[in-house]
Amino acid sequence: MALRPSARSFSKALPLLVAPAIVAACGLSFDALPTTTPVDAGERDTGADTSVDAAKDQSAPDVSVPDSGLDAADDADANVVPDTGPDVAPIDSGPACNDAQPAANEITVATSTPFPFKASYTPVFLGAVPGGKKLGACAVEGNSLIVAYDVGTPTASLQRVPLVRTCDGAHVSSIGPAAKEVDAPGIDLGFLSNPYAYVPTRAASAVPFPYFECANGACAKSFDFTTGDPAATSLSLSLLPDIFNVATLRAYATSSANMYDVDKALKTLTKINTLTSFPVTQPVAVGAGSPVFGPRYAISPVDGLMKISFLEIDNDGVLIRPSGAAIFATTTIPLRGACRDLATGDMIFTASDGSGRIDSIKGFAKP
Repeated sequence: MALRPSARSFSKALPLLVAPAIVAACGLSFDALPTTTPVDAGERDTGADTSVDAAKDQSAPDVSVPDSGLDAADDADANVVPDTGPDVAPIDSGPACNDAQPAANEITVATSTPFPFKASYTPVFLGAVPGGKKLGACAVEGNSLIVAYDVGTPTASLQRVPLVRTCDGAHVSSIGPAAKEVDAPGIDLGFLSNPYAYVPTRAASAVPFPYFECANGACAKSFDFTTGDPAATSLSLSLLPDIFNVATLRAYATSSANMYDVDKALKTLTKINTLTSFPVTQPVAVGAGSPVFGPRYAISPVDGLMKISFLEIDNDGVLIRPSGAAIFATTTIPLRGACRDLATGDMIFTASDGSGRIDSIKGFAKP
């Protein structure tokens, strides 16, 4: 009976499909298989051939065509994608966004009539860095917070903490797990980034303040600042704009509240003024257009007073205490570092009580 075309195709492909499976199952290679003579599928031989035509069969012997691989005409074979290696799972870098924003109960924004900040600003608890260490200066780099950890000790370091923002990108909502960036012995207050620079704490009797810079995973002293304030034990660095909106490097001594102009070229600090009763720890300029504030203000934690102050910035980039209470918020724990998230305008604060808390206040305009 003649085979239909589909049956002939299947019959032709059957040896190619079945033979490899049998060989694999038996642990043999094609070279190891015995050769066989094809069986003539004609009539059964019933004895001696008595016909006149007893000549030998002149037809060519059957030739087996080796399998050359995938049959490109076969859709199933043509669509096979070769395996390029083991699957690699993506690295989990934490949540992409998080809309939950727990209230920061340790911060109460001022509600006085002259300064009705509470109507515009909301404190948010971002999380805590574990370890029971005091936190100090901070700076935001892209999606990370760089924070001084275990401040004022020989084992102090800079830690990198991921920032998680709300899904609309409008605010910082929480933090991810911290990882050490670099050892920075003695670091406490304000520093700059790229490269990181800081002035470690010192004994009250010491005269110079050593200036350190960190790069390529290590920190080293570059020079000493001379100063006429032997009583100060900590010195914070801050960039504040002047009348031309040029960032001016300033230093603030704790606990004397003296403010200095910084000349890195001459390696000197020149005293500008004293913020009586306001030893700020890390002043941060407020974004223009922020509610209630004018165009040139800064806020900062106040050392030892459980407060966040606001101060005016004059035309020379100098902080001036405004008339009135000048209190932006009160706190139940001492705050030390302050910095601004450029992506949202949120102000971020670090705690120096060993809780490892990091809080923010949202409502400020983006820079």
